Amino acid sequence: MNQLPILMYHGIEESTRQYPWAEEERPYVVSKDAFEGHLKKIMELGFKTLGLDDIRDFLHGAIEEKSIVLTFDDGHASHSEIVVPLLKKYRMQAIFFVPVNKVGQEGYVEWPHLAKMAEDGFDLGSHGMNHVPLTNLSEKDLYEEIVNSRKILEYHLSARVNSFSVPRGFCHVRLLQAIERHGYEFVFTSHYGVNTPRGRASDLKRICIKRDTSLSEVEQIMQGKIQAQKLMERAKEYVREHVKPETYDWLAAIKRRLTGGGKA
Repeated sequence: MNQLPILMYHGIEESTRQYPWAEEERPYVVSKDAFEGHLKKIMELGFKTLGLDDIRDFLHGAIEEKSIVLTFDDGHASHSEIVVPLLKKYRMQAIFFVPVNKVGQEGYVEWPHLAKMAEDGFDLGSHGMNHVPLTNLSEKDLYEEIVNSRKILEYHLSARVNSFSVPRGFCHVRLLQAIERHGYEFVFTSHYGVNTPRGRASDLKRICIKRDTSLSEVEQIMQGKIQAQKLMERAKEYVREHVKPETYDWLAAIKRRLTGGGKA
């Protein structure tokens, strides 16, 4: 197996309105039953879930078995309340990315829960401070998002933090270089695709799993059969790289209204 799909999840819910999702978040909220179905499919197909150390080994060509990475962005309370118990049930690994200033707010995870997740062996990384696009920030604000978020996480978790997930999908080469320059080994993006040995740990591709992603689509992604969707996702990446975040959000909001809350 010479490719590594990294799945990107956001919120998980057991019942509708269990958590206070914002309108723009709802397309990214997956039901608990659907998510558990994904875990069962991973087991059925014989995939191993990897953590950060395993990703390093994969990129160095040291892992050849069928593998997959599960990542969870945004620090939702559902990660500790729903996701972690299911991962333990199926004995799977995952990586959680936390926007530091969201910790403890309504609908978000608490510091003691994060500490317990780290204690249980799950990898935790930074998702910045405020969950805002980073591409247009000043050097001072960018330092706050990249460096200070890591310092606070390391203080509360008593563990080294060497992974960063770029928030909101807005990313360009200069941003990736800045994150790497500030000492992160692993940088997870929203760039669509699967990863291969000898790839760059500082620019890891992921595939977003949304509310309307079917189980058959998840299976196709796991097997690397993504060409049908790849062109559309690359077009979105191009737009995010060349328009201001507020313009992209405006366009996405219009699309949600026209499509009844479908994929943005």
